[in-house]
Amino acid sequence: MKQPSANSSFGLVIPYYNQPESLSACLDSVLKQSRIPDQLIIVDDASQVGVKDTIARFKALLPLELCRLPQNVGPSAARNYGARKLDTDYILFLDSDDCWKPNHVEVLAEVVESSGVSFAATAYDYRFGEKLCRSISPNSDSSIVTDIFSLLPSLRLPFITSSSCVSKDLFSQIGGFHEGLRLGEDQLLWVRVWLNSDIYLINSSTVVYNMNTPGSATKVSNSREILDYLSEIKNAVVKEGSGSKLRARSYHRYISRQYFRACVAAACESETRFKVIYSQKAQYSNELSVLHNVALFFINPLGYTVRKKVCSKLLSLASWLRFFK
Repeated sequence: MKQPSANSSFGLVIPYYNQPESLSACLDSVLKQSRIPDQLIIVDDASQVGVKDTIARFKALLPLELCRLPQNVGPSAARNYGARKLDTDYILFLDSDDCWKPNHVEVLAEVVESSGVSFAATAYDYRFGEKLCRSISPNSDSSIVTDIFSLLPSLRLPFITSSSCVSKDLFSQIGGFHEGLRLGEDQLLWVRVWLNSDIYLINSSTVVYNMNTPGSATKVSNSREILDYLSEIKNAVVKEGSGSKLRARSYHRYISRQYFRACVAAACESETRFKVIYSQKAQYSNELSVLHNVALFFINPLGYTVRKKVCSKLLSLASWLRFFK
């Protein structure tokens, strides 16, 4: 891999879909950076709402290129497309409904150029309703992440895609975002980065993550999406996690939580779906915790109506804790 230097270049990918007002605020935040990205790719994911008028005033002020995809492919494929178009040492990502604080690029650049890490990310604030909250940071100081699986179960993740920076070499080596997943494609990328390199977490909030965008806070993942994600996580660990970095206890705890989450989601979908997911429990026997085993022991015999009611309460409680704690 290339060694970072004080002259490293930084490119930005913004996937866009049908939100011109949010995109304008997003680009305003890029324009206000103390260090402007060297290249900026906006990937229009076959929007019905055009973007040319929105970006017109920014074209003379930012190194901006607009790419329109012929059909909707989703955010992962849109990000990957934009990343391939970049000719920079590092890749930054920013969702079109999020915003950067003015020092975001400068903070990340200082870390990667001085430390040599291939992946760095900052903390963030998130806006839900009228409330602005701070993401949970595992340490008071900035540091190398020693155990990614101890961070992922957090009620509020310590960093997000819009707060991350990855070397283009590492991103290409890993293959970018998984384009077949509808859930957790960003977290899968972080796990694979961590298994192959280091993640430097900066305990400074430089991003505002907007959870008021329609669908961002209300989408409930279905059981199939959760199991697809879980399968990819396990595959990544089997193929890339042979080193001493992996800590079995936190990994097993994470897998257990995700499988239990899939069971709860399936119980809210249909009797058949729950039975299908529950029948796969033996595949997770090595990871399933005593707590989740006991919970499933009591949930399984319940009739569909009662089970659905109980699991719906669990999902509501999980959502409340995530967004309001």
